[in-house]
Formats: sequence, C-alpha cells, structure tokens
Amino acid sequence: MTAIANAFAEQTTNQTRTGATTFANVSGAVIASGDFVAGQKYLILVSCQSSLSVSSANFRLRVAHGGTAFADSEYSVQPNLANTRMPYLYFTVWTAVASEDITLQHATDVAGNTVSTDQAVLFAMRLDADLTENTDWFYNENTTSNPLGVTFEDGASVAFTPAVASHLWLLLYRHQRTASAATSQGESWADLSGGTAANWGLWSVEGELTTSDIHFSSFARAISLPASAHTFKAQGRSETADVFTHLRSAVFALDLGKFKDASQVFTAGAVGYSTTSWASAVATLAHTKTVNGNVLIITGNIDDLAANTTTATHRLQVDNVDQPDTQTSDIYPTSPANNDSTDQAGFAIFTRENITANITIDHDGHSNVATTPTYSDRALVCFSMELAAAAVAVEEGEWFPPVIHPDNPEVVSVY
Repeated sequence: MTAIANAFAEQTTNQTRTGATTFANVSGAVIASGDFVAGQKYLILVSCQSSLSVSSANFRLRVAHGGTAFADSEYSVQPNLANTRMPYLYFTVWTAVASEDITLQHATDVAGNTVSTDQAVLFAMRLDADLTENTDWFYNENTTSNPLGVTFEDGASVAFTPAVASHLWLLLYRHQRTASAATSQGESWADLSGGTAANWGLWSVEGELTTSDIHFSSFARAISLPASAHTFKAQGRSETADVFTHLRSAVFALDLGKFKDASQVFTAGAVGYSTTSWASAVATLAHTKTVNGNVLIITGNIDDLAANTTTATHRLQVDNVDQPDTQTSDIYPTSPANNDSTDQAGFAIFTRENITANITIDHDGHSNVATTPTYSDRALVCFSMELAAAAVAVEEGEWFPPVIHPDNPEVVSVY
C-alpha cells in the first residue's frame, strides 16, 4: 500500500501577541520546509480560532511561505465581543520553494491589544506525484479586483467532467472582499452546475470597520458526482451595488475515488441550537475503513446567530475524543459574524488522525441562547491518505534492477 505524501502540524495551546501591529508567526503552527520537495505542487490547508482582547478594533490572520504572505489568505475582522473566537479556514495550491516553511501568522491593528490564536491546524498534501492535474484535481484562483453587483458574480471557477461516475469529490471554495460602507451585506457561496447543481456555504456579513475590514469566507464539503460536465465556482454579491469589492477567490476539486476510503455527510436545513453543552449534533459520520493509516477529517457549517450577543461553541471528536485536543476544556464561544441580525457565517475545523478501526466522527455544538441561533449547511468528510491504487514512484535518475517473480520465473518486472 502507498500513502500520498502529506504533512501535519497542530498547536492546541493558546498563543498570544500583545502590543505589536506587525504580523508574527503563531508559535508551533508551522510545517517545516523539510516536509516539501521544491518545485512540486501541494494542497495547503490551515484552520484556527482567534480572538481579540477588545471589541473596538481589528485583528488579522494570514498564512505565509518563507515569511512571505499568501495575499489571498488575509482576514481582518473586528469581533463584536471581546475574547470571542473567530474561526478561519484557508486553502491554496502552492509550488514549494526550497527552504520555505508554511506558517500561520497573526497581528493586531492597535498597539496594546492582544490577539489570541488556538486550535491551529496545518496540513500539506503533495498533488503531483500520485495524482494528475486537471484530471484528478482542479484548482483556479481569481485575483481580479472588481466591485460586486446585487446579483451573484463569478469569481474563481473550474470546469471538469469526472472520469468515473459516483465518485465523491472534495470541493473547497474561498472568497475575500472589502467593504466601503457599514450598512450593507456582503455575500458569497459555492455554486455547482452541470450534471449536479447546488449552492451551499452562504456567508452574509455586514461591513463594520470599512477602512480595515477584509472579509474572508470559505467552506468545504464532499459530494458524489455523475460522469458529466460540471462547473464549480466561488461567487459573491453586494446587497447594495458596489459597496463590496471582490479581492481574490479560489476553488479546488479533488477526486476522492483516488483514495482507499472516503465518506461524507451533508445536510442543508436549519436547526436550532441547544443551550446544553455539546447537545446539538451538528454532524455525525460513521467512517468504514478498509486500510489502517492516516485519514483527513474536515467539518464545518453555517451559523446564523441572530444577534451580536449570541455565540455558538463547537468541537470535533473521533470516537468521543477531541481531535484536535483540548476543544472540550477550551469551550471557546465563537461568533463568526454578528455585525447585523441577518448575518450568517461559517465555522470549520479539521484534523488528521491515524486509525486502525472503523470510527465515528461527531461535530457537536451548543449556543448561549436557545432556539433562535441555528446551524445549517453542515458538512463532514473523511478520507484516507492511502491511495486506491498503489504506484511505484521513481524519481528522475533512479534505477531499480529487474525483479524475477518466484511463482513464474518467465515474468520479469522492470522499473
């Protein structure tokens, strides 16, 4: 059996930065350069939960390679409640550069404030050794800055036709935008058309500090697709024309049929939160394995919290154990968007776990207010790092001697 090359890091101890308005690495939130092969392409995933010590200014998050920021990763937000966690999920496809680490960074906008970041998780998976670009995986980013109209407008987009019907496909979208006024909603979602048509992951967030806000939305889910033409897009709109401006967007599609095991669950309808700790079953998935080894687990949903004093709390567990660690004891309240009563925005977290048996995965939650706050578009996906069909990877210049098969001496394999 062959596992796809991948690397993983997590920091589950809260890290703070006080009195500095420049970006700095979140300690321990790093994938070292030694985990990459220079010149090769990798899927990068990063998530965390961050907060600010006050509710009157912004904090910032971004992901960097070798200290240089991915411009499309920056998120700048003013929390409505001090010390309330704001969730963050970023992805990109990166061509590795020698001696460059991947790091998560945070900063404050006002000296004296404290930004805190916890539950930081980073993952990298090599795409070009065992998978074929524009067949097994697709990626597109749109870096054109343009004002958004009142109807959904296309950002990044990929068109593809699955080679095999009924494979699960992992679909990721993100959308980054700014606002010029604080009285209008900026919205984004994922749009899938073709043999299967759907929209999901709708974020709707009003502007706040329009001189410094950078809205950042993203969502991940898996879906079974027929072998027919599809177009997958990140789309955005402005409730009032031209108030919001598209900065950058991206989409990524991956054929999970290329991996040994994959499973998913997705439900769209809104459900009211319980106020009892962890009593809301946001998403539950029974994953059946055919091979031992690492699996990647991603979960997320859209929260409609209805008021700027309402929070939700989330955790991801594998067989009733926190993954990543300390989520139950941290019990962080999150308020991903509360600038306006109509705001709704996403929560996401992921992990990589080594399994030797079938597992049950739970995304649990609760709210500080009963019924009115709801969760919807809850998605949970799990897939193994073991490839469905093992292949011999030969680096350029390598040579292996012929192998004579003991059961049939006339059969010789040459690599």
